[in-house]
Amino acid sequence: MLIQSKQSQGKIVPVLPLTLCYAKTIVQEDGSTTFGLDVKTHCVVVGEVAKQLAKFVPEHCHKNLFPSGIALVAACHDIGKLNPIFMKKLYQAVYGEHLEDFPEINSAQIVLEESIGYHAGVSQVQFLQDYPDIAYIIGRHHGSNPSTSLLPEDSILGGVPWSELRKNLFIELYEYFQETLPKIDSMYQASAIAGLVTVADWIGSGTVFQNLQCLSLDSIPQLVENAIKQAGFIHPNIKSGLSFYDIFGFHPRPTQEALIEATNGPGVYILEALMGEGKTEAALYSAYKMMEQGYASGIYFALPTRLTSEKMYERMNEFLLHVLESPDAQRLLLLHGTAWLFDTSLGVEGEVGSSWFDSSKRKILAPFAVGTLDQALLSVLHVKHGFVRSFGLAGKVVILDEIHSYDAYTSTILQYLIRELEAFGCTVILLSATLIASRKCELLDSTLPNSSTNDPYPQILAKHITTISSLSPSGPEPTKCTIVKTPETQNAIQQAREIALQGGQVLWIENTVQEAQQIYKHFASWGAESEIPVGLLHSRFPSIRRNALEATWVNIYGKQGTTTRKDCGRILIGTQVLEQSLDIDADFLVTRLAPSDMILQRIGRLWRHRFHDPIRPEGVEKQVTILIPKEIQSNFNPKYGFGPSGKVYDPYVLWRTWQVWMERTSVEIPSNLRMIMEETYFDKQETGSVALAKHELAKNRETLKKYALNGMAVSGQTHSESIATRYSETTTCPVLLIRGTTFSSYSKMQLLDGNVIDFTAKDYISRKKTSLLLMQNIISVPSYIAPNSQSEKELRWISPFHYIAEDEASRIRISLLEASGQILSLSGREASTDYQLFYSDELGYEAVKKTL
Repeated sequence: MLIQSKQSQGKIVPVLPLTLCYAKTIVQEDGSTTFGLDVKTHCVVVGEVAKQLAKFVPEHCHKNLFPSGIALVAACHDIGKLNPIFMKKLYQAVYGEHLEDFPEINSAQIVLEESIGYHAGVSQVQFLQDYPDIAYIIGRHHGSNPSTSLLPEDSILGGVPWSELRKNLFIELYEYFQETLPKIDSMYQASAIAGLVTVADWIGSGTVFQNLQCLSLDSIPQLVENAIKQAGFIHPNIKSGLSFYDIFGFHPRPTQEALIEATNGPGVYILEALMGEGKTEAALYSAYKMMEQGYASGIYFALPTRLTSEKMYERMNEFLLHVLESPDAQRLLLLHGTAWLFDTSLGVEGEVGSSWFDSSKRKILAPFAVGTLDQALLSVLHVKHGFVRSFGLAGKVVILDEIHSYDAYTSTILQYLIRELEAFGCTVILLSATLIASRKCELLDSTLPNSSTNDPYPQILAKHITTISSLSPSGPEPTKCTIVKTPETQNAIQQAREIALQGGQVLWIENTVQEAQQIYKHFASWGAESEIPVGLLHSRFPSIRRNALEATWVNIYGKQGTTTRKDCGRILIGTQVLEQSLDIDADFLVTRLAPSDMILQRIGRLWRHRFHDPIRPEGVEKQVTILIPKEIQSNFNPKYGFGPSGKVYDPYVLWRTWQVWMERTSVEIPSNLRMIMEETYFDKQETGSVALAKHELAKNRETLKKYALNGMAVSGQTHSESIATRYSETTTCPVLLIRGTTFSSYSKMQLLDGNVIDFTAKDYISRKKTSLLLMQNIISVPSYIAPNSQSEKELRWISPFHYIAEDEASRIRISLLEASGQILSLSGREASTDYQLFYSDELGYEAVKKTL
């Protein structure tokens, strides 16, 4: 087909017919390559998928976010594939290098594809002049906007004839969908639509369509419906009229009743209540109300860490069993485990070896999920596919737990996330036991009248648009806890042993994994001799081992352990994970000095359930022993004096905490909470080294806020996901340990849990099973103590089974684990330049600094 060029030279410029312009190629089982669907059919498919996906958000969100014309926007995403460079790439894959029979594309240079921003850049360029907002939405459907200054008629894009071909396709899509492109009202709406378009493209490129070479337009709607179900999207059927008792088996406390009463529509709600008061159940029932009334289509429950989020699965599963009609209840339970990941297909980006096969990402698209706050924060950060998270959160109840535990960097991003969720029409429920007044103002983006240390506790704040209301339900009766401070760790060890021998359940919380491992070593052999079980729980175990430890220890220390805990005393040692979102109850607590809010959280695990009181050891009182630096009473420099804890928490905050607690011999809960928090964080004049520490804190906070704002900027190159949410923390990376002393082939290998996997497997089901086993055996560790990094080329053998991150610092590291417990490189040498590395099922991952 020849089209007369409008260029002044009057040349005849060839262009392929639209029917011979294909969207992709297919590799057949015999190894041959054929064409898949043509561009127009693929665009229609994606538009139809988007039209159906948009219906998964509640009506009030649908009107604001996804107006008429959304299907046409999605359909236009691949118009840019109509360019000679892209077509030559496809035709070469089918016919080989010699394309003399196709003069329309033969002279195109594939090496120039990057310079035009690939086909997404061409789509963006085609719409930029007339529809700039739409152009930027469709231009980023592969993760980010291409940087290009081309014009649609530029010769590198095929000149006027190919531009006219793209225009003609737009007209045909307009006639098919019978709708016009919508007006975009805000950046929030643009983000949600970009996510919708991208997910629609993934599904429209998935297994249902990828092996088709032709498709009648009449058959598309049914195939689209099947593909969406296969991707895991379903409309959950919510039972109506359930009471709080129907779901949880007990009647709500006053605090829970107050939140339920306050939650009467989309908005932002803060529930500040004591540890153990049932904030989780209150938030879930409020979410149920929103879904029952049609204000929400699902729930995303966000927690600080993956470790705490995994334990929350059980509680969410139990909730779903009660509120969903069968068979939805059974199917949606799979959303929280590897079974769901195995049974659903999201398209190319969600396939094995691709970034979005990772369940930590995928679950944000599921109707119900428990995940980390990081994944929600990425929706407002300039990272690849950040806007996909925006689409995943739209229309849901988003519950953010433990919101007191975030630093200046994360807190800044969190404020923007809440504003985005408000714009989406979401219901946002924020949970914490301890918040200072200024923080509540930041979270609500508003001032609070008459806020002070005398504010009622517990308290519920509700924001609907700009109106803020406050509720003050009655709380539990105050209880007193004895406070003991000691610099002598050995004294605390002896006291913990004595209480365990009396039958007490001891909880010991350290601020770093290394300190927790060292304390465990003090108890391990003694515990074996004394028949006192001793446990260790932290983040540096693979998930399969961590889950087993949680099942044992959290159940014993939780509500289910009422009968078991009478058998003997025990000692459970761990890190911050034991203070966050775990329903555990100890008779005696030892904690390293931490910020006041963290200490109060840890005290919340002490004598948590009153029904355990009759079985507590006689003579054991409610007491916390706080471990402090030995030299804190003398000429103390906060910058260096707090040791490893000063690397985890800000030294000045630790100093202010010490000032608040040093004279205390007891604390009354909840009566003293407000006073302790405000005294720790109110602005105060300082002198000497303390003033320097205060200045350093202020400087760091401003720097972190700037990093946060830079991270949310939408121009320039996208940031690494692992770094974007962790500027203020140490970068982590996944570590895979293979049992053995040699590594001679990339075939069968034994993982930590004993499973032997075959890396030579080629069929899709086997690859999927292998990928899931790898996820369960990976350990997340700080990059600086991980085995030495490996290049993408060195890791190519595992890429069909595990995504290889572009960022070297957060890329997977693979090493050998000897029977002795030492970790070696794949070549049999020491795995790290600076550390000796070890792993055992008892202690987890260990790093010992090498001495010179």
